[in-house]
Amino acid sequence: MLYSVFILWKQGIMTLPDAVCMISLNPAIAVGMDGTIGSIEIGKRADMLIVSEQMGIPMVTITIVNGNIVYTKGNVM
Repeated sequence: MLYSVFILWKQGIMTLPDAVCMISLNPAIAVGMDGTIGSIEIGKRADMLIVSEQMGIPMVTITIVNGNIVYTKGNVM
């Protein structure tokens, strides 16, 4: 899904924020969990991915769960 976000954005089909909502907030709304996940807001879980593009491919470089870094590229914490 991450790759799809980049394709939609790079081809000008969607803005990056709209494409990200498609795989974050919209699914959270669909399952009734948008009060705790799906966007970055005070009171919500701090789960997120930090992504960088390498040779045209999006790569997860950091994973944060409940505000704690649990993965950095090459290292699981």
